[in-house]
Amino acid sequence: MKMYEVVGPVARLGVGDLVSVDAQQLASRKHNVEIVKAGKRRSEVKAKTTLEFKAGEEIGLPDLPKHLIDVCVPRDGQKAEADKQKAETDKQKPETDKVPAPDKPRSFLDRVLGSGEQVAQEAPAAGTEVVEQPQSAGGPAQS
Repeated sequence: MKMYEVVGPVARLGVGDLVSVDAQQLASRKHNVEIVKAGKRRSEVKAKTTLEFKAGEEIGLPDLPKHLIDVCVPRDGQKAEADKQKAETDKQKPETDKVPAPDKPRSFLDRVLGSGEQVAQEAPAAGTEVVEQPQSAGGPAQS
């Protein structure tokens, strides 16, 4: 098993996944795992339910699943292999993430009003008096 450190918020393993845990991790998850191979320092277990490991915990995995690439990093000499695996995953992603967005207004007001220059041209000139229209009495009639 290869050793990984959890660096993301949570690493989740599904039912049936094999993982190597230390004695303390095993003690807190004993009711959720089936012991496959017991050891003095580490034990290999099979998950009976979803297992969660928080940031900073070290776990052993036969292979790093794709969904854990961003939350687990290999310990020491295994970093180069993980970088290679991440690069392969990045190749499989669609190219739409790398295409720049077309030139378009950035906000709703820009789309409705157009550019700020057009709004400035429509505004009354300095010193011009703005007359407000009287509002109709739309409220309830007073008796």
